[in-house]
Order: sequence, then structure tokens, then C-alpha cells
Amino acid sequence: MLKLVKLLVSGWLILIVAVVLNMVAGFVGLADWYQLLRGEEISSWIDWFWLLIVYPLGMGSCIPLAKWILEGLDDSWRRGAKR
Repeated sequence: MLKLVKLLVSGWLILIVAVVLNMVAGFVGLADWYQLLRGEEISSWIDWFWLLIVYPLGMGSCIPLAKWILEGLDDSWRRGAKR
């Protein structure tokens, strides 16, 4: 059960970060992955920098954040189990 909760929390975190990054791209007027997958032309170097550098860094930030959250959950569950 604990593994399922960890998987669910990790998935939510990835989803939230992806949605936020896509909202930022839309607000600023940058290309997103949907445009690339639809075959739309992306000619601006700023769009490519966003897609290939900034977006993956943002998604990669999920890893330490997820570890931090899940360690906190583990600690709280262990304390609860000892009672």
C-alpha cells in the first residue's frame, strides 16, 4: 500500500509541475511540446531553449522534491506505526 501511495504522490507532483510549466509557456508565448508533436514549425531559438533546457530542468526538479516529500511521509508513517 505504501508503494502505491508513493507512486501516486510522485505522479501528482509530475503532473502539477508539467501543468505549471505549460501554463508559463502559454502565458509568456513560448512553444510547448504539444505544438512540437503536432508538427507546427518552431523557429525561435528561445522556444527551443525552453523546450530542450528549461522545461526538462523544471521536470527534473520533481525528483528531489518528490524524494523530500516521500521521506517526510515515510517518517510520519513510521512514527505513527510505533505508537
